[in-house]
Amino acid sequence: MKSYKLYVSGYSNDYAGIYQIEFNPDKNQLEVLSTNNESINPIHSLVHKNYLFTANEIDEVARISSFKIEKSGALRLINRIDGPGFGTCDITIGDD
Repeated sequence: MKSYKLYVSGYSNDYAGIYQIEFNPDKNQLEVLSTNNESINPIHSLVHKNYLFTANEIDEVARISSFKIEKSGALRLINRIDGPGFGTCDITIGDD
């Protein structure tokens, strides 16, 4: 029986904004494995190697948060960067 682990993010307000979920297609079932509330409104997330990056949609600043994906799949915040502007809604990673 194969299962798939994935991360889901979205507007967070006062609750967790990033969820680690396991999908079991044989049972047609989703299970929340862990949550993370260290990222405000993580509207777009991107996994690259053992890291997860989020674009945080905040009115005051343009924020990117980065997390280390632990062996368990849980996320550990490693950095936040605030830039000029506001309402960051997308993130990409280049080859270099």
